[in-house]
Amino acid sequence: MQLAEIPSGGRVLAHLVNYVLAADGTVTPSTPFALAVKLNGPKLPTKASIASPEAGKEIKPLALKIEDREGAKYAVVPVPAVRVYAVIAIE
Repeated sequence: MQLAEIPSGGRVLAHLVNYVLAADGTVTPSTPFALAVKLNGPKLPTKASIASPEAGKEIKPLALKIEDREGAKYAVVPVPAVRVYAVIAIE
């Protein structure tokens, strides 16, 4: 997973790549998980979404929770199974 913060827009992108590939080329989707990203600025995100090749051009909204963990704020989103790759946007 790679995280990129876009400072001008206050957006965080998480690029998820599933490397689980059998010798015969069969892809095993990841199991669903919760993505937690530590927030650095005073502005809190209000929405999250996911885009992936399986969804075509559709960008699907994801639930977003803001949690306090050990004195820091985190954006937490549920990530569904990822077949090949996906991009999560938190903004």
